[in-house]
Amino acid sequence: MTLLPLSSVPLHTVTSLHLKKLEDTEELPSELFQSLSHLQSLEITECLHMRSIPPLDQLPSLKSISLDKMKKLEWIEVTENKSICLYPSLERVYLDELPMLKGWKRKRMDVNRSGDQTIHSSSLFIPFQKAGKFHDCGMLSYMWNFNEVVVLRLVSIKYKDLEELGRNVEEEECSSISTTQMGTLTFVPLSSVPLHTVTHLHLMKLEDTEELPSELFQSLSRLRFLDITDCHRLKSLSGWAILRYLCSLERLEIVDCKELDLSSMDQEEDNKAIQGIPNSQTNMRHLSLIGMDKMKTLPPWIQYLHKLETLVLDECENMETLPRWFSQLTSLRNLHVDNCGELWRRCQRDTGEC
Repeated sequence: MTLLPLSSVPLHTVTSLHLKKLEDTEELPSELFQSLSHLQSLEITECLHMRSIPPLDQLPSLKSISLDKMKKLEWIEVTENKSICLYPSLERVYLDELPMLKGWKRKRMDVNRSGDQTIHSSSLFIPFQKAGKFHDCGMLSYMWNFNEVVVLRLVSIKYKDLEELGRNVEEEECSSISTTQMGTLTFVPLSSVPLHTVTHLHLMKLEDTEELPSELFQSLSRLRFLDITDCHRLKSLSGWAILRYLCSLERLEIVDCKELDLSSMDQEEDNKAIQGIPNSQTNMRHLSLIGMDKMKTLPPWIQYLHKLETLVLDECENMETLPRWFSQLTSLRNLHVDNCGELWRRCQRDTGEC
């Protein structure tokens, strides 16, 4: 057996590479991957200081990526001129214990007249898997599709990204791709996400969003489940847009949106528009409002949820009373009220007025 110095290793012959416990390494040199033209399997684990990984899409033979136990990793870079087909040979991605990973993004470099370089981060790509999940990746945005359930999870994205998504109102304009065209694993630019196929949408920790653009709802004609969680700057949510555009929506959960006060919004114009929506068009059966500290009562648009069967109110500490129209919810079978201040006291089984 011959031992070669590391600098003499013929990298172009390497098919499998495992990097583990690289001390004080925040970023791998891009030159390393430019030399690994035949690499098929890449595993990086327990590199606790690593914050980003250079473009891997320059590896045409890469079949497997495994990233594990890297608490500071935020981004995996994408080559500037790449489109949807990032990894032509990729079959498997394993991600575990990457709590800060946000996804794949393209870096664009601009050079001004003085020769100064400015790097812009843009074009977030999200992984789309036909089946599978990622583990302990709380900041990662992704899609997955299994048995006609198409889940889109968006975490910590900005308002301009939501606007970009919402511009694709018509199905034909949403994207040149569809879920049936995608392989086992595809990377989709955020601007090309086929919203009209999404059945489950999770919006989490939106950074600078005070309201959700109504155009976003117009593209979600097949949405059955909507979850809005930990969006602490969210202040406005249009009940009219929910009832008008989310005709297939069966379940809505709003959790820990501390600034969202549905009861204080000016609903007069909204209500006039809602009254023109046929009762048969609303299919919501479950509504959860949790951790909404500023809400004092239910917003008027809820009275038009004629198929609502379950209502959960929890940790809405300033809730005082239920509105007079509450009795119009004739399909309601389950009412759960807990830790909701005065309302919770009124709804006590033995002493309450609820």
